Amino acid sequence: MDLINADQYIHERVDDQLTWLGRASQRNKSHYMNGRILEILLGTFITISAPLLGTVDYGPQIIAIAGGGVAITGAISALTKNQENWLRYRSLAENIKREKFLFITGTPPYDGMDSYPQLVQTVENLMLDERSTWSKQMTSQPKSSSQETHAPPDVTDISRPY
Repeated sequence: MDLINADQYIHERVDDQLTWLGRASQRNKSHYMNGRILEILLGTFITISAPLLGTVDYGPQIIAIAGGGVAITGAISALTKNQENWLRYRSLAENIKREKFLFITGTPPYDGMDSYPQLVQTVENLMLDERSTWSKQMTSQPKSSSQETHAPPDVTDISRPY
């Protein structure tokens, strides 16, 4: 088995994870924000239009549909946990970036002879913790078609050939 050097590890493992986490975080943020905006718009529509639509044909039905939209949007948000995923992925990315830059600059704890193995161990442990959190989240709720159901790529497979 060929060992990889620090530059390869950072490029092929750390940067790859940072790219994935950035995209997943952004996707979850967008889903969360769009859902919340829809909820706000529907709630505002109900509040403003209820006095006006209450007396016209199909007015109550329109208000009821908008109310149902608020309920559905809230339920989807609770089910998909986009806000939680967005913040968790962003936090993990920032923690991995911190370790990367401490290593690149030779800042403690990466200022000794064992700095590269220590970087690998720290980054892999961060990713392993995320995988464990993701697995618990997936087994504790039913899946939704709009939910981010893919774990970060091979965060526990440190034996993957590079």
